[in-house]
Amino acid sequence: MMNKRFPVVLVGVLVSILAQAATYYGFKIGGVSVNSDNYQNVTGGGIDSGTVTYNPDTKVVTLTNVSIKRTGSNNRAIYNESCPNLRVRLVGNCNLVALDAAPVRAEQSTALDAIGDARVSIAGKNEDAIYIAGNCYVMLSGDRGSSFEIVATNSRAIACESEKAGVVYFEPGITATINGSKGCIVGVPKVLFSSYLENPLEMKLVGNSGGYKVVSGVTSWSKGQNEMVSPSNVSFDASAGTLVQNGSPVTSETVRITYAIPIQADYFPDANLRKYLLAQNYGKDGFIESSEIVNLKNLMVYGRNIASLTGVKYLKNLESIYAYSNNITSLTIGLDSLKTLSVANNGMTMLDVGGCSKLESLYVRNNQLATLHLSSVPTLKSVDLSENPS
Repeated sequence: MMNKRFPVVLVGVLVSILAQAATYYGFKIGGVSVNSDNYQNVTGGGIDSGTVTYNPDTKVVTLTNVSIKRTGSNNRAIYNESCPNLRVRLVGNCNLVALDAAPVRAEQSTALDAIGDARVSIAGKNEDAIYIAGNCYVMLSGDRGSSFEIVATNSRAIACESEKAGVVYFEPGITATINGSKGCIVGVPKVLFSSYLENPLEMKLVGNSGGYKVVSGVTSWSKGQNEMVSPSNVSFDASAGTLVQNGSPVTSETVRITYAIPIQADYFPDANLRKYLLAQNYGKDGFIESSEIVNLKNLMVYGRNIASLTGVKYLKNLESIYAYSNNITSLTIGLDSLKTLSVANNGMTMLDVGGCSKLESLYVRNNQLATLHLSSVPTLKSVDLSENPS
């Protein structure tokens, strides 16, 4: 007897649930992959406190009062794996710590931006604190009043993968202390600085006693026109790729880089004005640093045979200038902070104070002013124009 096989048709409903996978944005915070599911509130992993949010349209991730502590190899606080031009906004007190891995690893260009009065600490042990692992840049920037502290124990503070064309930028506004027990900036081909008076750069590269160079393996060390390096006998040796002092690589010395105005003829053309500035405590080193400019409120230069006040525009926080009994025949001044200007007894024929929006007291007695327009200075409370041509 033959066995016959009959086709069996199963009639049913096949339900297929296709769950779309979340889109990975190319970076991790505290070991957590930031993606389309969690980008509005990134939690878990090594994020102990604070908030992390991301805007995929602008490629800006914001860390507010974040504390991250990671331990073990490859466990990083910030890891930019494949997100070009990622901007990390750091708000409030942010502490990024990793043991046995770089707290910050950049395989794509990454900007670390301290907002407002943010205090940012990046600390690594046994690995570099900031590691540039590719042909990209890491930028440190911030608002005036913000600060970075970058510390590496048993390693380098900022370093670059061997033979890669990495760049580190230090942008205006930041105050940074960089301390690596095996060097501060190592193997980064290009180092760039940028600063200006309204938002100056203040940076310390802390040398250590272990004999490691503070800076090494750097091809290009580019600082702006008004950045001052101290001690003054420290300079960059391009052939050696390091900072040198008296011909030897800097190791244990702490190097400061800050914005400063040189007391030179290019900035202050009048020799007698320069003589006065160089005699002051803030000018004895030949520069007026940004911190000194902030605190310089009064300029007392009366009776010194000064013929020109050109250059006082750099002293942005001046509230009073007493320059009477000199030889200043022409003066155009525009300082937003200035409240008192005394330029009596100068033989002055031209005066323009239109740029002094807070000026309250003006003393121009005994000059040769035929006209003086003050309509643009509504804040004036006291004016002495006596003994000028009517």
